[in-house]
Amino acid sequence: MSKGKILFKPYFVQKGKGPHLFDFVMTLDESGDAFHSDIIVTTEGIVIGNTEGKVKFSISVRWNVEGYGYLFIPADNKGKHYELPKSGTLEFSLNYELAKTRVYRNKRRRNKFEKDG
Repeated sequence: MSKGKILFKPYFVQKGKGPHLFDFVMTLDESGDAFHSDIIVTTEGIVIGNTEGKVKFSISVRWNVEGYGYLFIPADNKGKHYELPKSGTLEFSLNYELAKTRVYRNKRRRNKFEKDG
């Protein structure tokens, strides 16, 4: 069992009315199904320390895109998912992880379209 934690640290660039990160976030298993964990939004960011037996997971957050509105956006480490460390805290930039996942999924989708013609 892991004693470590992961912190997804958000960096807010929006100037408008918040909140820019909704306090409801989900952990998802490798199939994309939500499962119970101790995930929580704090003043530092999104913290996960207990995935209740799930080894690999991703997260989904509600994020405000200023001028557009709210989106539910996943972060899945380019399809590799995340794993809690054995000890200590792994820190990730939430913004970067959200963008990395979206770029990976867009590339995968584009490649499929090119292959299918």
